[in-house]
Amino acid sequence: MAKSDSMYRQLVDDATDAVLMTDRDSTIATANRSALRLLRVSTAADLAGRNLSDFAIPDGCTPPMDLGEQPIRPQRAAVQARIRCADGALVDVAVSVCTFLDGDLRVFSLRDHTACMAAESQLRRLSQAIELAGEAICVLDITGTILFANPALLQLAQLTEEELQGRPVNALFDDADTARVLDAAVVEARTGHSWRGRLTIRTAAEP
Repeated sequence: MAKSDSMYRQLVDDATDAVLMTDRDSTIATANRSALRLLRVSTAADLAGRNLSDFAIPDGCTPPMDLGEQPIRPQRAAVQARIRCADGALVDVAVSVCTFLDGDLRVFSLRDHTACMAAESQLRRLSQAIELAGEAICVLDITGTILFANPALLQLAQLTEEELQGRPVNALFDDADTARVLDAAVVEARTGHSWRGRLTIRTAAEP
């Protein structure tokens, strides 16, 4: 039993995610090394007796989570949150919470989500730019099938999104020679290269 307990503690301490164990009032009892790094403290003693809410940003959880809630059965919950570390730095984290049956023990697992959140924000800005672009833009899969077309392309082709999505991109163009040129462009794109040229598009109004 002692050996199993030691192995368990070692696994938790070596975990990449920050792991904190608290009592029912969210007072921190133990923390692994990743938690010390995430919260910017030197030793576990720096967290002893501190409450997890000391690091929480008010209204910073999505969905909202009341650390004082006591479920009547074991359960897990997951939220996105923003915490303030001991040095004042703000960090976005994905939080998983496991509450045990007696309600007296909770295990919090926190994963630094800052890079992911920044990437998602950048993707949202890129998506908005594509939607508003005056140039016709489409996204293809590796076979050249249309996955997405922006409003400018839909207007140019005189098709709806439903009519265009899932069609081969070659169907937009006027002749076999153009289709072969486009196939070559797709091959170039697969290898990480760009292609620039002039193509004639066939609209829905044309036979």
